[in-house]
Amino acid sequence: MKKFLLLFLAALCLTPLGCRAEKENGLIPYQAVIANPLVADRLNVREQPNAASASLGRFYSGTPVTVLDETTDGDGTVWARVQVHGGQWSNASVLVEGYAMKQYLMRKNRNYGAPGLLVTAMPVDSRVVLRETPSGQGGQVAVISGRVNVLGDVGDDWRYVQRIGSDLHGYVRTAQLTDRVTEIPDAFVIPADGGDRVTLYQDKELTREAGVLYAGVPVRVTDYTRAGWAWVESYGDLNDHYERHSANKMAGYVHQEDLTVFVQPWQVTEKMKDAYALRELSLADGAIVPQGAALTVLGETQDRYWALYGSMMDFGVAGMVEKSSVQLTGRYAGIHGGGRMGYADLPIGVDEEGYAEAFPIYTVPGDQEHSTWNRLAQLVRPVDGGMLQLRQRGEGNFFAPAEGVRLILEEDLWHDADREIAVGENRIAGEDDAGLWLLTVEPGKEAALTLTKTETALPEVYHAAAGDQPVYYTVYIPAGTQVTLTGEGVLTAARQGSLPVLLNPDDPGDPMEDEALFSGSGRFFCDAQLPDEHNYFDYRLEPMPGAEEDAWAKVTSLFSDGEDAALDEAALIDPEMMVEINAGEFLELHNCVLYVNYGNG
Repeated sequence: MKKFLLLFLAALCLTPLGCRAEKENGLIPYQAVIANPLVADRLNVREQPNAASASLGRFYSGTPVTVLDETTDGDGTVWARVQVHGGQWSNASVLVEGYAMKQYLMRKNRNYGAPGLLVTAMPVDSRVVLRETPSGQGGQVAVISGRVNVLGDVGDDWRYVQRIGSDLHGYVRTAQLTDRVTEIPDAFVIPADGGDRVTLYQDKELTREAGVLYAGVPVRVTDYTRAGWAWVESYGDLNDHYERHSANKMAGYVHQEDLTVFVQPWQVTEKMKDAYALRELSLADGAIVPQGAALTVLGETQDRYWALYGSMMDFGVAGMVEKSSVQLTGRYAGIHGGGRMGYADLPIGVDEEGYAEAFPIYTVPGDQEHSTWNRLAQLVRPVDGGMLQLRQRGEGNFFAPAEGVRLILEEDLWHDADREIAVGENRIAGEDDAGLWLLTVEPGKEAALTLTKTETALPEVYHAAAGDQPVYYTVYIPAGTQVTLTGEGVLTAARQGSLPVLLNPDDPGDPMEDEALFSGSGRFFCDAQLPDEHNYFDYRLEPMPGAEEDAWAKVTSLFSDGEDAALDEAALIDPEMMVEINAGEFLELHNCVLYVNYGNG
């Protein structure tokens, strides 16, 4: 489900921390699910908001609830008054109403990774009766057969269940259920000691090691032991991995403390390793890895690596490879599939009628030719034979001829020391000047920055008029650019992590808790100040109320030549303007309201 974070450009407090918008109690009621970190355990729903009150039932993670109100007890614990639903949908009838600790609930409408029902079981035969109440005298709802979801229990004698594929629900005697399975498709290996790996064991006695998985690897959990260990299976991707490659996995027992379940993928700290193939490799499903192509190493055994080709977010393929067949780079990889080395501008031409001409790309070099009309790409790795491995928004890795492609490496964006360009200085940027710079103009001040690049006669001009709020422009200055700064602005070289962040691309957190207000003008780099495409973010723009005549925005890339603005000033007349911003692009805003949309629908 799409989620919306409203960023008003109205009272700029553009610091790395941003500022908090006032919350209204109107957020209640809201839909949520139970999200107990001990996922094999159950959460009590009690008669009153305190831990000594009688339990009305215990519920597994994934059970849907409606939060009606919140209250705090004398010990400072926040309790939510909830209605527990008998099915996956909020309009399902209410099984029970009571109080649950809010810390074990996850808001359903603002969490991309909210869990579904996790526990299933089978009726002992085809004559099991589903009842309206936990009593042998309770009204008969249906006679059930086939696997059911188990939501929770009342005492030891009765279970709340829901028939899979429908909203039919009720109570079944515990003795009438068998083959209980706890299955969690979306968990992550996160070592409790803060390290970079966890050990897998082949047996419950923990006597035989199966290998190690690196921090951040997504896994499926299918079993628990009373001693606090969980059986996990790694398939190498985040999309339907529990249905694919059933025989192609790395599996074993890990301690429950080394698993994180209810967390967004982009909040996970990854310690997976970046590597490349020393020779052509063959993985599952006939996937061929060309020599030189990037791999993400998820774990290892004594003599082999558990490696992923492609992206975890876009159905990559994993497999075991001999350690001698790959070379680790010493860098950590991310969930989007392999380390990024920089950005590429593809030489896409325009035909006589003004239409873009396709640029040839390949799934595997020398394989069937495909095409793209998008110029901007992320550089994954150069490959032997004059090819580049690239990726673009929402797509897996692909290969393209290196001829004619312009590159800007990640290392070329940042500076090693604090530096400034003086006001009024007319100079030609040297090799040491090349990279990202930040123009800051304080409230009440006025400044203008003009960049005249060697490859175009059209200058880039950034002007900040005197106003009540500070203004920030992030700009990329190539070597050979003439730089002219007038007025009272400050132009400082950007070091890694030194730019003001509009929305933290590495940890946006829960956006409904991170509303912030911004105003004035600004220009922000996607990948350092705005989330890039691997988090499935896009944007909607509207004119700021009261400033419709002066509101405009545009998108440009690192390779902008002054003519490729993706938006013109008239575009903001449409109140539903959707804007896709890729890694390596800038979003420039003037008197706009920016809605940040993220999710998968």
